[in-house]
Amino acid sequence: MRTLSAICLIALMVGSFATTSYKVMSPMNTKPARNIVSVMTQVESMMTNGGPIELVHDLLNQFEDEITAEQAAHDGLHEASIVDYANESDFRRREVNDAVATLREAEATLQGAEDQTRRANSDLKSAQGALIETNARLLVLYERREQEAAQFGADQTSYEFAVALLEDVSAFLEELLSGEGEFEELIQKGTKLMKSAIKTNRVASYGSAFAVLAALSSKNTAADSELFEQARNIFNNLLEAEEANWVDRVAVEEQLIAENEASVEATLEIIAELEQHIENLQIELVNLNRIIVTQTGVAAAATAKRDRNQNLWDESTALFESQNIFYEEAKVQRRQERDIIDAVRQKVQLRWG
Repeated sequence: MRTLSAICLIALMVGSFATTSYKVMSPMNTKPARNIVSVMTQVESMMTNGGPIELVHDLLNQFEDEITAEQAAHDGLHEASIVDYANESDFRRREVNDAVATLREAEATLQGAEDQTRRANSDLKSAQGALIETNARLLVLYERREQEAAQFGADQTSYEFAVALLEDVSAFLEELLSGEGEFEELIQKGTKLMKSAIKTNRVASYGSAFAVLAALSSKNTAADSELFEQARNIFNNLLEAEEANWVDRVAVEEQLIAENEASVEATLEIIAELEQHIENLQIELVNLNRIIVTQTGVAAAATAKRDRNQNLWDESTALFESQNIFYEEAKVQRRQERDIIDAVRQKVQLRWG
């Protein structure tokens, strides 16, 4: 009897732990907790009172059947949890991998768009600077043409005034030659021609004219026909020279106009190209900004999806590992209960033979 009491004491220790565990974690929580201490107490009472051995065996067999059924149920739940965890892990793994792939693609696209944005902004700044410089060059061309046109107008006025003076003096010489004019008036016209020549830088080219006019004035007579003929030739030559010079000046002006028009046209083409380039860059920047906004959102959503599924995966792994620990502990407890049952059977067999 002391041996059976020792077994009961062990059962009390195992039963105390097992009862608490099953109440909290056992898959059979919906049923009343099995109590090995109560069973052992009943067996000890029957053996003390000499109760029928069949009742003792029935009690032990019933208790062992409960252990076996409970283990089978727990095995089923454990196998189901393995399948559920495998399915859950496979699903979460696919979701995490999909989110990671999406995130990598979004980050690569985002990085490319940001690099292109920096490049486009740099190109835009350069193009805008070039446009300012080109517009400044165009303004210089316009101003230069205005200055050249003004100079041409001034040269035309000088030419027309010089021709008018030369023609006036030539006509007056003919009057003098015919005896109709006065030498005093010739001196006045010569003085006027001199002032005009000084103003228009023609003094050197008009030197022969001034010399012949001085000679005529000193003669103060219309009798020297040879001197008048010389004067006529000098003034005719000066008129021809003025006309020839003006033809050259007109040609130069036409060349300047053609060169300016070509430069203006080329500059306007450059401006048009720069303006189109700037417009294209601005459109590109708008599109790149849309890509950045979109891919930033995609990256944020992918990050959230990855983190959410990784957390759920970690939680399911932790739960599965906890269930495995509980399953193994419960399995050991049931094995200990069977060992106690076997030990009691041996004592009963020795007691009643």
